[in-house]
Amino acid sequence: MRKINKKEPEISLDVICEHITKQEIKAQKASRESTKYMQCVFMEDKVGKLFTGVVSSIQEYGFFVVLNEYQIEGLVKISELSGKWVSENTKHNIKEIITGSTIRLGDVVHVVISSVDIEKKNINLSLINL
Repeated sequence: MRKINKKEPEISLDVICEHITKQEIKAQKASRESTKYMQCVFMEDKVGKLFTGVVSSIQEYGFFVVLNEYQIEGLVKISELSGKWVSENTKHNIKEIITGSTIRLGDVVHVVISSVDIEKKNINLSLINL
C-alpha cells in the first residue's frame, strides 16, 4: 500500500476500488438518464404518429416496445389495453383472458405515441390493432 500524500493515512486498495465502482455506477446512471431525456425531447413532436416496433420487455404493468425507426423504447400500459389482460411473467407474455390473445417478447406490434413526459423521462404508447 502507498500513501496518497504525506499527510493522509494509507488507503487500502479495497477502499479505492469501492470508490471507483461507486463513481462508475453514478456515471452510468447519469448517461442513461441523459439519453432517456434526449429521446423524450426528440419524440415530443411525434405524439399521435404510428410506428412499428418489437416487444422488448414484459412487466406486470405493461410491456416495452423498441420502435424500429429510431431504436427508442416506450411503454404500453396493460391498464390502457381494451379487454382484460394479465401478465404471465414466467412465460414472458401478457394474455387477454376472454379471447386468449397473447403478446410475447419479440412480437412485432404497431403503436402510436400517446404521450411524452420529458420531466419523468417516459414515452407512453398505445397499441394499434391492424
